[in-house]
Amino acid sequence: MHCGFPFHAFNPHSILNPWTSLDSFIHSFFFFLFIMRASVVVIVAAVAVLSVAAAAPLRLHLNANSRLADSDGRERYFHGLNVVFKGPPYIPIIDSFDPYLSFSQQDVDALTSFGLNAIRLGVMWPGVMPQDGVFNETYLDQMQRILDMAAASNMYALVEVHQDCFSEKLCGEGAPWWAVQVDPLTPAFPLPFAEPYAIDPTTGLPSPADCAKLSWSDYQFSAASADAYQNLYNVGSHANYGFSTHWNRVVQRFKNQTNLLGYELLNEPFAGNLYKDPELMVPGVADRRNLQPFYDNLNSVIRAQDPDCLIWFESTTWDDFVPMGFEHAPGGAAFANRSVVSFHYYYPPNVSPAEQFFSRATDARHLGTGMALTEFNIDPSASTDASTKMTTTMDVADQYFSSWIGWEYKQYIPMTGYGNSIWFANGTYNWPLIKVLARSYPHAVAGTTTSFHFAAATAVFVLEYTVDTTCTLPTDIFVAESVHYVNGYTVDITPANVVKMTSSTNHIFLSPVSSSSNGKFVTVVVRPK
Repeated sequence: MHCGFPFHAFNPHSILNPWTSLDSFIHSFFFFLFIMRASVVVIVAAVAVLSVAAAAPLRLHLNANSRLADSDGRERYFHGLNVVFKGPPYIPIIDSFDPYLSFSQQDVDALTSFGLNAIRLGVMWPGVMPQDGVFNETYLDQMQRILDMAAASNMYALVEVHQDCFSEKLCGEGAPWWAVQVDPLTPAFPLPFAEPYAIDPTTGLPSPADCAKLSWSDYQFSAASADAYQNLYNVGSHANYGFSTHWNRVVQRFKNQTNLLGYELLNEPFAGNLYKDPELMVPGVADRRNLQPFYDNLNSVIRAQDPDCLIWFESTTWDDFVPMGFEHAPGGAAFANRSVVSFHYYYPPNVSPAEQFFSRATDARHLGTGMALTEFNIDPSASTDASTKMTTTMDVADQYFSSWIGWEYKQYIPMTGYGNSIWFANGTYNWPLIKVLARSYPHAVAGTTTSFHFAAATAVFVLEYTVDTTCTLPTDIFVAESVHYVNGYTVDITPANVVKMTSSTNHIFLSPVSSSSNGKFVTVVVRPK
């Protein structure tokens, strides 16, 4: 065995001929230099790949195309799932794995192995401020551990305040009990939909049996819930001040995290007190009258701590076929390049992902902001119909260069709605669902993305982009080798002389061959073998 190196037999005559010896020496010397140079190139390439894979997350912003981009200038795309623990203790198990209740290192490893590089993390208001004016620093410490654990695996997090039906006191979740401010003259909960519910003297809450009498979403329209929302939105009210204080502390704690997608102000905000102002039911009106000043105030609170962060914001849930009512991004037009429209898609009540994306993209262009899908149904049945609906939604997201975060990673505590999971109860993967979610897509594009598409039926992936040689880091394409490419894959790059390729497990890296590659158009096609 000669390990691929040329083998030269010993020639005794070479000792007698100095010129032959010199020629042999020169030949061997230059061959040695060639081998060493090749070894250095291989080592440098390997180190470059490892460095990209292990690099710390880069801070995000919106680029000139209102797309998410990192500090190296690469356009960034995210696929992920919601991690929202709606009830006490308002945080998943961190130190060990549980198929229903954890978000541990095993969970991070599972998600990233399937290309899911983001979570929408519910930092719950009652967890942060269980009492008026009192912060639970232990809770924030645990949330910090989740963010650090995610960052170590190059996973990003969208920090959000989750609520549905406002609070447990109103058969929902989201706000701490002390923040439920309802006018004493307001009809008792849940009028006008049912006779007033008795309050358990021990818990201070309606009984679960009573809450189960109506659909959870109906309770938003009760007079007490509508008034509680209105008091939250009214800048200067006690509830509003408490919410602002919550956000101030959360941003203080997390502003130095480089793996933040940003802060989402409030999940699925209700319109407000529609009994005092019935026009709030008209699509767009509540956005303008209630949410606009509410968001403007929160923008000031958050940016006092983290001026350049991305603030994500939602409209009321029935702005589906008409424009949002916002006149500007939170804080005004000057902050549009640091704001992202967050929206959801569920069928029903929404009609089609194409219409939903078109509407929200129109809003984002009008406001000058970014946009992303932060909830859609992850159906664990993974039936043919369910898989088609999920795939169609994700295909449309690709067409709009939109990141997506599905609902939900695990069941956790499905107090309102439902909780889905990629895990079965016995701790094994739901492989049919994972096959739908684990799509090939660019984590980062070192240039301007023209289009990308993953064909679920064939696992063929196509990326088109123009190269930006000012980016020092490569284009990074995720490929789920254990799901779609078990026999390997081929990569075709056209033209062949613009970028060079390296790879590691589940990742393809593309770097420009020289500065002359700048602005060149590249097509990349990945096919399973």
